[in-house]
Amino acid sequence: MAKFLAQDCYIEIDGHDISNWCFAVATPSERERVDMSGFNPLGAKEFAAGDREDSIDLGILQDFDTLGPHDILSDIYQNQSTITVKVRPTSAVVSASNPQYGGNGQLLAYTGLDAEKGQRSEIRVEIIPSDENGFVWGNT
Repeated sequence: MAKFLAQDCYIEIDGHDISNWCFAVATPSERERVDMSGFNPLGAKEFAAGDREDSIDLGILQDFDTLGPHDILSDIYQNQSTITVKVRPTSAVVSASNPQYGGNGQLLAYTGLDAEKGQRSEIRVEIIPSDENGFVWGNT
C-alpha cells in the first residue's frame, strides 16, 4: 500500500463493524523509559525500554439506534466485557499491504453523550489491552 488518504479504515469492536461511525482512529504504542543511569564523568543518562503500553483510540459519531455505537459501547462498559478489537487501514481483507492491528481489549471509561448546540455529537473512546499480548500488527 502506498501513501493513502484515510477514507476506508475498518474498525471492528466485539464483532460489530463500526467503521461508518468512526471519523478518527489512532493506534499508539509506547514503551516505558526506565532510567538505567549510574555515576559517570559526562553526567549522561542511559535508558532501557520497559513495559509496552498499547491502546486503540477512536473518534466516533454518536448514534443511539439499536446496534449503533451507544448500544454496543455502553453494554461493553457496563458489563466490564473483554472484547476483540480489529483495525485495518482499509476495509479490504488482511494482507501484507493491509495489516490488522488489535487483540483482546476492554473499555474502562465511556461518555455516552458529548454534544454542543448545533454541532454533531462526537465521543472519544480508548480501548486498552486486556491480556499480556497487548495489541499487535499482523498480516494474516
